[in-house]
Amino acid sequence: MPNSETCSINDVQLAPEDQLWSGLKFETIEPAEMPAQFESVGDHVHFHRGVWWRQINRFFCIPCSMFERVDQETCWPEWHRCLGGYLHLAAPGTRSNSTYRAIVNDSVKTYTVYSLSSKRNTHEVRRALSKVEVRVVTLDVLLQQGATVYDSWQQRVGWGRSRSRESFETWIRQACSRPKRMALGAFVGDKLAAFMLPFATAGVVCPAFIASHTDFLKFRPNDALHHAVLCIARQTPGITMADFGPVCSKSTLNDFKLRFGAIREFPAFTRLNGILTTLASKRLQARYPWLGLNAVN
Repeated sequence: MPNSETCSINDVQLAPEDQLWSGLKFETIEPAEMPAQFESVGDHVHFHRGVWWRQINRFFCIPCSMFERVDQETCWPEWHRCLGGYLHLAAPGTRSNSTYRAIVNDSVKTYTVYSLSSKRNTHEVRRALSKVEVRVVTLDVLLQQGATVYDSWQQRVGWGRSRSRESFETWIRQACSRPKRMALGAFVGDKLAAFMLPFATAGVVCPAFIASHTDFLKFRPNDALHHAVLCIARQTPGITMADFGPVCSKSTLNDFKLRFGAIREFPAFTRLNGILTTLASKRLQARYPWLGLNAVN
């Protein structure tokens, strides 16, 4: 991961579509503040041997700051919280036994609409921005229109939790209650078509969560939101990379993210429960293709 800004914004030739959010910046969350961010939306976190860990399911842990480099000889989660295993990036000079494959943009300081992976993608983003307006949204707007967007997204993709109106309102209040968070909304006219809950920490911006209403997909609100988050990241001091998450088992989702980034492999250390991988290796590989399934010991 880059640790310095290699290019000034003033050195980049910006298109009009790159300046729609001129002056807007992310507030950077300190790594020590990340556990509270995750706890606020119901995630389980704990501190052990110098690292804050997050449970991505009942029996598997990763660091709260995913790009934190960890020495596997001295740091690991509490054993009863990682019965299935754990993964972290390897600290320089320490042993790694796997790679963490993620889709990232590690050139955010030179990002423009023209730097997308193809002229077709540039055209599609520009077309999206001609129909969709992306702006910072308040909690009130998300409370009024966000539940409908969330329900449509959840029913379409089958991910996340099915939420009642009350459950959604509780979740979105918690997600927006933490300091240094930003909510972006994509609007078609006065209708919320999609929303994103990005955050920035340790030089990296992460979209974190995005949901879009099926009725508005023809306007490509997700393209508009990803472009916006990269433009805001370019303007934010200290941000050098955008993380779109690990390579997943859904090829169409990977292909979408690759419009805005590229696959990078990071040296990692993975420990997996041998019995678990024997009994459920195919299921694990299908659900978590970024896991080093050969890294049992």
